Amino acid sequence: MGARPPHHFSIFHQFNVSFPIVGWTAVLFTLPETKALTLEELDFVFSVPTTRHAKYQLKNAIWHVRRYVLFQRNLKPLPPLYEIEDLVST
Repeated sequence: MGARPPHHFSIFHQFNVSFPIVGWTAVLFTLPETKALTLEELDFVFSVPTTRHAKYQLKNAIWHVRRYVLFQRNLKPLPPLYEIEDLVST
């Protein structure tokens, strides 16, 4: 055995690196944030279609790249995907 690892190791390593990246991307675009929400708010959040949520997350990712990587400081913030404050009725 030489200084280089066997060929099958490098192919195995490429697959092991790519699966978490694909999984993280799928979670980012398909699962909404549900931290500290009540059951009524969760019902409202999950009523938004997944395609609409994915489009919003893509726009949000592009906005963050433009703002923090390309340093475009004069960008308007994105409007929220849903207004949970409107749900509360007292």
